[in-house]
Amino acid sequence: MELTKYEGNLNELTITDNGGLKILAISETARIPLFEKIPFWVSFIQPGSIKSNKRLKGHAGHFYFKNYDEGEDSDEGMDPAKVFSEKLRVLPIGLAGYNRALMPEWDSNEKDPICKSQDGIWPTVRRDDLGAIVTPQSPKCGTWERMANGAPIIKDLCDMGRWINGVKPACKRSENWVFFDLDRKTPIFLPISGANLGPLKALYKKMPPLQLKAVIEGEDLGAYFVQIVGNDKGTYQQMSFTFAKAEDLNPSEYLSAVAWYQQNVLPVLGEDGEDPFANQEDIASGPVISSEDADAIKADAAEDAVSGFEV
Repeated sequence: MELTKYEGNLNELTITDNGGLKILAISETARIPLFEKIPFWVSFIQPGSIKSNKRLKGHAGHFYFKNYDEGEDSDEGMDPAKVFSEKLRVLPIGLAGYNRALMPEWDSNEKDPICKSQDGIWPTVRRDDLGAIVTPQSPKCGTWERMANGAPIIKDLCDMGRWINGVKPACKRSENWVFFDLDRKTPIFLPISGANLGPLKALYKKMPPLQLKAVIEGEDLGAYFVQIVGNDKGTYQQMSFTFAKAEDLNPSEYLSAVAWYQQNVLPVLGEDGEDPFANQEDIASGPVISSEDADAIKADAAEDAVSGFEV
């Protein structure tokens, strides 16, 4: 994405070691840490998520930083200012993988997935956190291919994950994106699924007009960042992605960090076409499908049924 294009030489970055932690000098006076693994797993809170986690009450449409939430059954140890955020101000680092989950009907009392995949390629035969057996619907979910521009993409193989005769697939796809959080000065891991995938795709369509506008008006494209907020759609929440500028931020200052993460953390499709996300759990911390995420996936299914939104 051109918004995060770094014009410098990554080999010339000033990176020091501080007790095993890499420190990047982004200017003469500013330093930020570099992580080998993405430290923060962020969830977008849907109304359905609140039913299984009372701590999320009042935060529908907000972003939940699970790693900051130290308490389990009470508010002890929880700082709402750290745990929840009404908006994210970020620079896109890139796509880090896919998840898939075939959930029971959205009005069912069951919340365990019927079938799931942690990488979009192979079905998982056991749910790690609860030990519940799931039933693979196909020997393989998908396979990696390259698009005409060389970018990796998954071709769906299982009928549950494919559009057939105009019918939306029952198995829901989640794209796992890595962004650089400009307020926290760190990368974050944000799954985007359901009705939120459409606005994400629209973000990319806005890119060429923004570049043209910057050229015509002599603006600095490096001053822009992506702002993500939740929009209340009545029965569900939907992410909104917009380009923005703010006087308290200088996004271009962090382009070197974004480029470092793109080169050192994001997976790369190998020449043999094997799954580049096989070690996805080494890329990001946090569960792949937690209980609240399972409810959120079911909420997405309910949203689709209500909104008719197609992705």
